[in-house]
Amino acid sequence: MDPGAGRRSDSGLRGQLGLDVHGREEYDQEAQESVAVQIRPARTRVGTAPLVPLPVRSPPGNPRFQRRAAADGTPKGDEMADNEAVVRSWFDDFANGRKLDMASELMTSDYTYHDPHAPSDPGPDGMVETIRPYQDALNGRWEIHDVVASGDKVAVRWSGHGTHSGEVMGIAPTGNEVEVEALSLFRLQNGKIAEHWAVWDTLTMLQQLGVVPAE
Repeated sequence: MDPGAGRRSDSGLRGQLGLDVHGREEYDQEAQESVAVQIRPARTRVGTAPLVPLPVRSPPGNPRFQRRAAADGTPKGDEMADNEAVVRSWFDDFANGRKLDMASELMTSDYTYHDPHAPSDPGPDGMVETIRPYQDALNGRWEIHDVVASGDKVAVRWSGHGTHSGEVMGIAPTGNEVEVEALSLFRLQNGKIAEHWAVWDTLTMLQQLGVVPAE
């Protein structure tokens, strides 16, 4: 038996394995270089391509109240702040300021008022006819206490004050002072009030007018 045969066999095996490993290493290296070549141009294109900023679009709304919100320090386009400004204008300008010609600016053409105690025709003109008696016969004043805006809705806690100097709700003038608490929920659409739900203390008002006995 040739003692060198084992060594030659081992050497041959190692050589074969060495060639295999070397070949595998060369294959891996070539594969990596090929991938790198394919990636480098893509990186170059991405790295050198100019970045074009997307335009910032404000939500649709009433420009008057977007400007008002911006003047108060709120970023223009903040839809909830704009909605709150519209609702505040409904109280301050339309109701208290008697600017009834602002009705179509503040309310949508299909505006709906939900109040079983003061039914109203749809639309801005319907709201004008509903609120006018409270402005005239009660010299009404609307005072806001709390406002909460969320999404397309604005909730308001308010109180109504006035002097009963004319006929309202079929009640002859009494000269009595009136003060009632109320809650309103407004839904806005594209910067205008589309719906308004109102709940107010009708019983207290009737008691103050002497129509219903006070408890």
